[in-house]
Amino acid sequence: APGTVAVHNGADDNASGTVCLLEAARQLSLSAKKSGPDVSRRTLVFIAFSGEERGLLGSAYYVKHPRFELENTVAMLNMDMVGRLTNNDLMIYGTGTATEFNAMISKANDSLSFLIQRLPEGMGDSDHQSFFEKSIPVLHFFTGLHADYHRPSDDFDKINLSGIERITDMVSTLANQLTTDAAKPTFVKVKGRGIPLSNTPKRIRLGARLKLNNPGVVVDRVLSGGIAIKAGLQPEDKILKINDEDTSSRAEL
Repeated sequence: APGTVAVHNGADDNASGTVCLLEAARQLSLSAKKSGPDVSRRTLVFIAFSGEERGLLGSAYYVKHPRFELENTVAMLNMDMVGRLTNNDLMIYGTGTATEFNAMISKANDSLSFLIQRLPEGMGDSDHQSFFEKSIPVLHFFTGLHADYHRPSDDFDKINLSGIERITDMVSTLANQLTTDAAKPTFVKVKGRGIPLSNTPKRIRLGARLKLNNPGVVVDRVLSGGIAIKAGLQPEDKILKINDEDTSSRAEL
């Protein structure tokens, strides 16, 4: 939070995704043991990427230096901010990036009964995008933004634990099917970026990540598709005001 000296625990962003990853690993390990050695399974790789906020640095590095050949990577499942399930609404990006995904999601949801908002696009501001750009089908699980995003108030007491548990069941079910199906999912190069529907008022965003430089702020990163890049803003540009509003108290616009 700009101007605040406080611990940002990041319970939703993105400890929730890390918890989902670890629990999915536990569940899938048990599933593999129960099914026994006679069941043919693909290799599962569990990765917690760093540097996402700085431009998907961790996942971008991985796809350039993969542990296993990308030609043999059949899908990527991404969990980023899955800790605030509200009204049973779950957003899943990338549902159109493989022809088989929608049917798989519907089957997995039979027992979980989420109200799923399906976004077919594989482009979006999280680590699944790095894999989609390499022609790999992706699914990205997300429970939405909130007022505590990037604030000290994003803490454990506001996490929906039963929601994370159910989302993990969904992820594990889909991952298990992807590891045991003989055929790999068929990649579809969906155009555009996933933009979730929202009941919150729409705001015009500058599209730049800023850092405090008292007075004013300095452009740290220009986000693709925003007003800033169209206006010609570049990293290290200094912004003192937008219209009559002082920017010294804002770290992201």
